[in-house]
Order: sequence, then structure tokens, then C-alpha cells
Amino acid sequence: MSSEIKANKISPATGTAFTFGDSGDTFTIPSGTTLDIASGATIDATGATATGFGVSNDFVNVALSADQAMTKNVITKVQYDTEVYDPNGWWDSTTNYRFQPDEAGYYLVIAHLGWNNAGTQYDVVDGYVYKNGSEFMHGETLYRASMQNDITISCISQMNGSSDYLEIYARHGTNDNPPLDATGFNASTATNNMASFVRLT
Repeated sequence: MSSEIKANKISPATGTAFTFGDSGDTFTIPSGTTLDIASGATIDATGATATGFGVSNDFVNVALSADQAMTKNVITKVQYDTEVYDPNGWWDSTTNYRFQPDEAGYYLVIAHLGWNNAGTQYDVVDGYVYKNGSEFMHGETLYRASMQNDITISCISQMNGSSDYLEIYARHGTNDNPPLDATGFNASTATNNMASFVRLT
């Protein structure tokens, strides 16, 4: 048999800690209700087991399904057309090739870019994160002739959860135009061009 107590405030006796029930008891907060913890309060779960916290689908992982052609010395959007993980539908893999979340927060961005070994001269390669159509972050490394070449860039971007979007761009230098390589040398296991977007807060 259940019972119900209604009160505006329950406080512990002076100098004591407030305890709910006995060991093994379960307290249930009904669906649709809110447990409001005031600013400045502390939740102490030392020695306890907490489940269900920090579980989130706020992430995207995308890749190239095939090599993407490059024009030398032209900053080119990477057209990630394979959604490895996209539970919220935040990646456009057919038209704009962009990340546009509907949850505001700070997002970790990691993009791995790889060019195949068709280039014959030493040069530079660049990776970019663009936010709302403008350069937000840039990384550069040396392209070694006739070798597989890679660069990884990362940053954290605040997103407003509505209009903000991110895109990944790449550039090869002025001497050659090897393509962005989808698979790398070991096609059975390697995915050479991938990007991940993960909500932090």
C-alpha cells in the first residue's frame, strides 16, 4: 500500500543530515516532473553508483565513400557523403555537406584528412574548419612527394543550436592535385577521410 505526503518544504533537524528511507529503498520521480537543484548546491555521490547520466546521442561521425578530386591551390569543401553515426540527423550528406546541430552548446570537432600518393613534388596541404561560411580554424603540414599524406585538425566551437553550422575544407599546394583518399593504403581497414563532431556541454 502506498501513501502520500504533501508539503512545501521538508528540512532536517538542526545539525543533522537528511536521509530518505532505508537501505534498499527506491524513490521514483514520475515522468514529466522536474527535480530542480538550486544554483550553488552540491551533489555528493561518493561511493555511490549513478546510471543513466552522461549518456548522449549528441555526436556525428562522417566519412568519404570514394576519393574526392582536388584542384591545386583551391580551398575545397570536403564532401563527406557517408554518415557512420548521425542519430540526430545533424549532418547533411547530400547537398551542403555540413554539420548543423539543433542543440546549443560547445562542440569538439576532429577532422582527419588524407591525400593519396599521386603527388610528385613536395608541397603543403591544409585543413580548415569553417563556421557559418568563414574560416574558423586552420592547420597546415608538408606534403611529401609520392607518399600517403595526412593531417588531423581539431577545435572547439560554440553552436547556437539553430543557425550555426560547420564545414570541413581542404587545400593542396600549387604544384600537384592528388585527390583526397577515401581508404588509404590498406583499403580493407583504413578510412582516410573522416570527421567527428561531439557535444561537450
